[in-house]
This record gives sequence, C-alpha cells and structure tokens, in this order.
Amino acid sequence: MSERISRQRSRRTRQRARRGRRPIVRWPMIGAALLGWALSAALLAGPRVAPRALPAAGQRAPRTLAAEIDFVFTEPDVPGPGAAVDVRAGTTLVEAGERVTPQTHARLRAHHDWLRAEGEPGPPAARPAADAFLMGMALLLALAVWSRAAPDGPERVPRLALFLTLGLLGLGLVRLALHPVFARPGFASALTEPTLPLVLAPLLGGILAGPPLALAVGLWIAFGAAVLAGHSFPVLAMGLAVTGGALLVTQRVRRRSQVFQAGLGVGLVKALLVVALAVAAQPTGHVLALQAAAAVGSSLAAALLALLLLPLLEIVFGLTTDVRLLELSDPGHPLMQRLAMEAPGTYHHSLVMANLAHAAAERIGAHALLVRVCAYFHDIGKLTKPEFFTENAPRGHNPHDELSPEMSTLVITSHVKEGVGLAQHFKLPQPVLDGIRQHHGTSVVSFFLDRARRRNAGDAPDPAQVRADDFRYAGPKPASREMAILALADAIEAASRSLDKASPSRIENLVEEIVWQRIKDGQLDAADLTMRELTEVKRSFVFTLTNMLHGRVAYPRHEAGLLQPAAASAAAPSGAAAPDRPAARAGAAEPAAAAVGGDRGAGRG
Repeated sequence: MSERISRQRSRRTRQRARRGRRPIVRWPMIGAALLGWALSAALLAGPRVAPRALPAAGQRAPRTLAAEIDFVFTEPDVPGPGAAVDVRAGTTLVEAGERVTPQTHARLRAHHDWLRAEGEPGPPAARPAADAFLMGMALLLALAVWSRAAPDGPERVPRLALFLTLGLLGLGLVRLALHPVFARPGFASALTEPTLPLVLAPLLGGILAGPPLALAVGLWIAFGAAVLAGHSFPVLAMGLAVTGGALLVTQRVRRRSQVFQAGLGVGLVKALLVVALAVAAQPTGHVLALQAAAAVGSSLAAALLALLLLPLLEIVFGLTTDVRLLELSDPGHPLMQRLAMEAPGTYHHSLVMANLAHAAAERIGAHALLVRVCAYFHDIGKLTKPEFFTENAPRGHNPHDELSPEMSTLVITSHVKEGVGLAQHFKLPQPVLDGIRQHHGTSVVSFFLDRARRRNAGDAPDPAQVRADDFRYAGPKPASREMAILALADAIEAASRSLDKASPSRIENLVEEIVWQRIKDGQLDAADLTMRELTEVKRSFVFTLTNMLHGRVAYPRHEAGLLQPAAASAAAPSGAAAPDRPAARAGAAEPAAAAVGGDRGAGRG
C-alpha cells in the first residue's frame, strides 16, 4: 500500500510541476492582448481633458500649473483697456504650494475656459505613440497577473473574454468622463477625479469570476485611466485602491443585496484615499467633504449598475456566481420539491450528503457552496425510476430481482444521463451539470458485477469472463477538488447506512476503505487534490459522520407514544424504562463490500 501511495504522490507532484511550468501567455491570450491593445489605444484618439481640480481661493496649489495655450485674461477690478492681459503658452500660472488668491483663481478659470473653447492643444507627434505603448504594457501586466492566478478549466476562455469586456468597458467610461463635454470649470472640476468610474469593472470581475480577474482588470484600468488622464498619479492611486477594496469585499457577496454593501465598502476605501490626496492641497472642509461624498456616491452608483449587469453577463459568458448558487440552494426549487415527494429517500440522502461534503470542502478551502448545491441536485436523474433505487424501494419488493445484472446496471447508471437532461431542462448552470456527470466518475457498479460473476460461476469455470468495464459508469472522472469531494461524500454517506453500530473506529475504517478503493481505481487522477488535502477531507468525513450517526439514549415506550402510560407501567417494573425498538436502517442488509465498490449496494446509485 505504501508503494502505491508513493506512486500516487509522485504522479500528482509531476502534474503540479507541469501546471507550474505552464506558459504565461497562450494563443488565446495573445489574441486577447492584441485586440485589447488595439481597442484601448483607440481610446487615446480625440479630445480629452485631464481632471484638473482647480484649487479654490485660499487653498495651496497641489502642483505647478502653466498655460498650455495663448489666451487673453481680463484682470478683475481693473478698469480700462489695461484690464486685458495676453498670456503666452508656458507661462506659470501658479507655483506648487503657493496659496491661491482670488486673482490667481480667476486666471486659472479663464485658462480652463479657453481650453474648452479651443480644445486640447495638439500633443507632440511622439506622445500618442508613447501613450499607446503604456496602454499595451498595462494590458500585458494585467494578463500576466491573471494568467498566473486564474485556474485552468473549461471556463478559462469565457473568463478571458469577460476580462476584455470589463476592461474595455471601464476604460471607455473613464474616457467618456474625461471628454471636454463633461468638463466643468472652477469648483466642480475638483470632483472630476473622485467621480471617475474606476469601481465598476473590478467589482463585476470579483463577483463574476473571483479575485484573480478582479485584480487583473483593476490593474489594467488603473494604469490605463492614469494614461488617459494625462499621466495622473492620483488617478493611478485611486484605481489601485479600489482594486484592493474590490478584492476584499467581493469574496463574501452571496446575495444581491450584498452588492450594495460591496459598493459601499469600495467607496469608503476610495473616499479615504481621496481625502489623503486632497489634504496636500489644503482644501476647505466643504470641498473635502464633497470630494469624499462624490467618491462614495460614484461607488454606490457603480454597485447599482453592477446589479443590473450581473444577470446579463452571467448568461452571455456562461459563468456562475455565488449569488446564483445561493438561489439554487433554496429547498423550494421545483426539482427539490419533486425529489421530496417522489423520491424521499434520495432527497434525504442528498441533504445529508450536502452537509458532509460542505464541511469537507470548507476544511481545505474549496468552493463549499458549489459542493453543497451540486450535492442537492446530483441524483435528480433518479426521478425517472425512483423505485429502482434502494433508498426509495418499497419494503419487501426489489424490482431488480426480475432483471438481469446487465439490465439492472443499465437502469442504475442511466440516472446520470437522465439527471443531465433534467438539469438542462431547468437551466441549471454548468458547474451543477459537471457535478451530476462526475459524481460517480467511471466507478464500477460492483453489486451487480458480483451478481453477474456468481451467476456465471455455475455455468463457466472462469467468472472473470464477465468484464468489469461493462458495469462502469460512463464518467467523466472528477476533474476538480470540489467534484472529488462530491464523489467521495456520495459513496461514503450511502455506505454509512450499512453500519449496524456506527462507532468512530468503524466509521474511520469505512472512510479509509472507500477512499483507498477510489484511489486504486484511478477515480481521483484528474482531480487537483493533494494527499494532504485528501487526509483533511477524510478527517472531516469521519468527524461529521460520527456526529450524525451518534447513538441516542433509549426513551421509555410511553414517552415514545407506543404504549399508553397504564400499559407501560403494567409491562415494565416500576422505575424501569422499556427500551425503544430500533428502527431498521435503509440498506442495512446490503453487503459492505458492495458499498465500497462504487454503487453502494443493490440499486443504490
């Protein structure tokens, strides 16, 4: 056994090493980089106004401001022709740290008005190329971060498309906010930077695809918006701050109402940074309060827009959020209601298995909510023929007695295909369909395989003429940690029903035997589950099952309502409790070896 475990560990080490050597970029990523760079560089064309927060009179200038074009300034309170002053491009209007007088403020407003009237001055010929290069570098940095952090899987390409969509949406909104049409002179220009739409994309990315995509799209927008805003450090700092805030607050979003809480959290982070950046300019308290309120208000508006876009993006990109999974965990779902009415044994098995798998997933940091929802729906295919499965079969009647082992196997294994069809009809998301397909892997329906070999033993000298592959599920094998936990929990929960006395030692031996059988059969080869994590999963199974199957103190029969108090006192001595009769466990007569092998007993799929 130790040699087999060593080979298993070596194989998993090689798999993880291959994953660690995967290239930073691949062909889909190269195409995404070229497309994203071309579209983001196109945003550099056309007029735009840098978010100049004109300091009010009495404040200190945050930086040196110089005239970008020639303009005419009329001196206030100076009568006559001498009031008009020609100001040449390059003239310093105010020095960094200098207190702004009313006259200086009027000159700054006049310069802003001339800029709006004549448009931005034409940049040097090399500047657009340099800006486009910076936009491309920002995109490559974001793609490199996402490639190393994002998991492999069938959703990788849709998430890459989502990354491009969210990044271009965020940069497009920033470009729109910096258009001269929306520029405001004087006091209102101080609100331009705090209200830039930097929050929406990382917020949506974190809710839809998790922290890796939120981090990548946030970095891209932070650097790209800084370039669009004229290489503005405050815009870069705000973009990085809201990205960090989105990483923190979107990990716990499971209800649509929590989207607003996430927007408020990101808004508070943005407001704190806005206040820290604004203090250097020594603004008035009124301006500072408005800037902080603008930061929070724009973040709440982004949360509202995210709430509207979430269902659309889920459908377009085929992604499943925790919000959607939590909606599916409602026991009032039509499929769950049908299970409770038409297959109550399967319904109870699914609920118990969900608790078992959820605890194990939480213990190793896997997606516990996904495992729980998959456990609820993994056996919905049994609704087509519920009486052919042990937990739903009527007492004293086994429909498999009238069928051959091959036909019984076909009926049992078909519940996977039937379940996929029902899930597609009710539009369940792809991860739940994966749980239905993979919860048995390619395991053997060992009960009917054993029955077929015993049947042939009387006719043929070699019972091995019955091929085990003819009694296997179609698969595929579990392809992730979550699906592996689901498959193990399904087998262990059902097998635990065959235990007459569920002591901790017996439960531990049962768990060890089932897990070892799955490893030996190669059912966990495709799952990204390390030996350390597998050990923690087994410990969680043992702990949870021990608590679920603990013994109870026997109640007096009259308290259980089985006898009237007078009859109970006549049947038992005074002060003695008549022990309650133990209820028969479902599946208690099934052989334990069959429970380990894959089908967990006759008709238990």
